[in-house]
Amino acid sequence: MEHSSVAADDPIFEYARKLLVERSGVLLTDDKQSFVHARIKATAAAAGFGSAENLVEHLESSHYSRIHRQLIEELVEDDTQFFRHFPSFKYLHHVILPNLLKRNADSKKIRIWCAGCSSGQEVYSISIMVKEALPKLGNWDVNILGTDLCTTALEKAAIGKYSHNEVGRGLPTPLLARNFDKLGMDWVIKDEHLDRVGFKQMNLLDSWAGMAVFDVIFLRNVLFYFQMDTRKKVCVKLLQHMHDGTALFLGENEASPDPARFAPMPESEGVACYSIQRAPAPLPTPVAAPVPIPVETPDDDSDDSSANGPLLAVFQARAINVVVEQAVKTLPPGTYLYLGRMNEPPPGGHIVELMDAAFDMPTKDDPAADGAGSTDAPDGTSGDKPAEPVPVDAAESGSAPTATPPATPAPPGPPESPALPPKTEE
Repeated sequence: MEHSSVAADDPIFEYARKLLVERSGVLLTDDKQSFVHARIKATAAAAGFGSAENLVEHLESSHYSRIHRQLIEELVEDDTQFFRHFPSFKYLHHVILPNLLKRNADSKKIRIWCAGCSSGQEVYSISIMVKEALPKLGNWDVNILGTDLCTTALEKAAIGKYSHNEVGRGLPTPLLARNFDKLGMDWVIKDEHLDRVGFKQMNLLDSWAGMAVFDVIFLRNVLFYFQMDTRKKVCVKLLQHMHDGTALFLGENEASPDPARFAPMPESEGVACYSIQRAPAPLPTPVAAPVPIPVETPDDDSDDSSANGPLLAVFQARAINVVVEQAVKTLPPGTYLYLGRMNEPPPGGHIVELMDAAFDMPTKDDPAADGAGSTDAPDGTSGDKPAEPVPVDAAESGSAPTATPPATPAPPGPPESPALPPKTEE
């Protein structure tokens, strides 16, 4: 991070900026110099230090402690109000919540998260909109979680008590009367809202373990305080707690933090509301249809009476069903299929050979069937059985041929003159 000349000339501001960005991700800009000095001076007085310089000197020379956390909370701006940027709440009321009522009809649950909620005005604004949009929730389970870095602000939020000036900032009088009770000079939120909300201290830079998947997330006016790399990290975490229909609300002037991942919600003109932008599903890889491969014609003087049949093209393994089905439909009965296996098809070669030859095999009516007149070869096999043919491509490529299925018996014929196996090209 590059430091400005203002920070270089002001060691107190420089330390505060470094502490805040390292521990919370928030980047203080140069125009916050007066604000920072006022907060550090107040913190020093409350902690019993004589001056801001003494406080900073102590913090620099000691391990991270409660006083460090206290100063960070003081330096994070907590300006908030009810129904800030009202169009966002109108969109929540008229579009998002009715859609959730349909989408979650089976589970009857709605989960909402308000990050950076400060002293709770935004959380209670959301709860009021839930009541207005869904007056007959019945047995629905609606939970609104508010999180913030500042524990002091969260303590105030959990009580739900606000001054006349605080409720006067953004809260319409009819909604005030329906949702708050007057208590002296203050106003206290009704119990129905306190039962619906909860608050938790949370640093967005820390682990999000235990956080749910939410239907609505308010992250308004938070990301623009972060450096770009911190924004990206937060966005990656967000994706793990959103489903396809989750509505992500940002500040009114905040664009999508990552257009490739977060797209504007439908009908959200004028409202910074986004949902997950899913990448289009990849198209399936087409399987090429078998293409005939020319077969070398045997020499005219060849004495092979059982010429090779047609050859099918090289095909990928996943297309075997298509190839076999086509072969069954088009080839004459008794045709043999020989399959070879190679990692890549040989140039100009083939891995499927169809042959019209059928070997004469002894039948149950043939004397040879019970062993009469048969001779055994030295290796223990029948001397009358022809050798297994080897597919041309397997012989040339050196790969092992697949096992040949047992042949079905051919029509009875003279046992002493069996047909020779088809000749393969060398």
